Amino acid sequence: MMHDIEATLKNLNTDHLDLYHMHAMNGTDDVNKLSAGDGGFKAYRKLKDSGTIKNIGFSFHIDWDDGIKEAVERFDPDVIMCALNAANTPNSNAGVGNEENLFPLAEERNIGIVAMKVTAQNRLIGKVSGQDLLRYTLNLPVVTLANVGMDGFGTLESCVAIAKEPPLSPEQVQEIRMTLDYNPDTYRLAYHEPGYIDGERIS
Repeated sequence: MMHDIEATLKNLNTDHLDLYHMHAMNGTDDVNKLSAGDGGFKAYRKLKDSGTIKNIGFSFHIDWDDGIKEAVERFDPDVIMCALNAANTPNSNAGVGNEENLFPLAEERNIGIVAMKVTAQNRLIGKVSGQDLLRYTLNLPVVTLANVGMDGFGTLESCVAIAKEPPLSPEQVQEIRMTLDYNPDTYRLAYHEPGYIDGERIS
């Protein structure tokens, strides 16, 4: 990890990174490996203490579980990145609960939230537009940033325009949820499939 950091700093021509993520936490096993005596978390702490990394974070793609809660406790992150979209709400049939479980912790511990999978790799677009899915996520109470995959300038310009719009009303938020009406028994999102590896091409 130290070698990777040194190479990154050199490539970016900088002496520090604002944020460094432990990517794709998949439960207690990953937490144990990272926090073990020969795990990478010691390097994260050393780099943060020296100022080389300003903020430490982790991401996860699985549903909220005890392993993710343990990661919050052990790593005391400054930032967490996870799937936050209109399918991932306690009010949906999915019952994933990232909002319900993560947001109170984030507010209590002053953790920044980065939302990803806003459109679930476009799988949620249909009943609801991509624009409304982005509006929904940007409307969440503690989201500091939405990580949206950009496939061209048209997408970028559309996202910028949406970000400038006023917040949604509670009624509009509920309308998006109800219109989407995501049901995992009908179809599952790619990142919920067993063996999903983030970054692999999705057919």
